Amino acid sequence: MNLKEKSLYTASLVLFVVAVYSYFYESRYTGLLPVVTYPFRTYTIPIALTGLILLVLALIARKFSPEAKNKTSGFISILLSYLLEFQIKGKCDVRGFAHDGD
Repeated sequence: MNLKEKSLYTASLVLFVVAVYSYFYESRYTGLLPVVTYPFRTYTIPIALTGLILLVLALIARKFSPEAKNKTSGFISILLSYLLEFQIKGKCDVRGFAHDGD
């Protein structure tokens, strides 16, 4: 993983943390009035979308990097194989409840 990918992943993570903080931040006073307000909630969605775009760019950069040629992500491939196995065998459905094949 090169410096560009690491910086994109780090910036994405930082933006997601800032988005969560801006969503839950509350101000106890508005001027002289003791009212609870959420002044930074309007910035949450744009910050989170910017973090998502940076994450997608990092994943694309990782996919086309020369280090990643002929390598697959072990965790993702294992997770997908388990999910497909459960769906094919009918052990669970979309809601996560077991059904008896009807």
